[in-house]
Amino acid sequence: MATQTKPPVDLETLRSADDATFWTLAAMCGYIRPAAIDPDQGWFWTRSWITGEIEADWDEAEGRTTFYASSEEFLASLRARMKHADSQ
Repeated sequence: MATQTKPPVDLETLRSADDATFWTLAAMCGYIRPAAIDPDQGWFWTRSWITGEIEADWDEAEGRTTFYASSEEFLASLRARMKHADSQ
């Protein structure tokens, strides 16, 4: 659920919360756990995955992400980074 604003929950509070509190906090961030979870989607609804989703939302809100308009643009950036890393 990529957001433009910071999630209303800090990650340490989320990580240390008991199970009921965790899911309440996750819902505040837009991740409302369904009553019945499709077994093929069970991986998504784990605490660790949802925590990662909220962390990614924080990264996006803080400007720590990069948007690439095409796969070619992404690969060019990756190659440039690899070349820079190899030169050091």
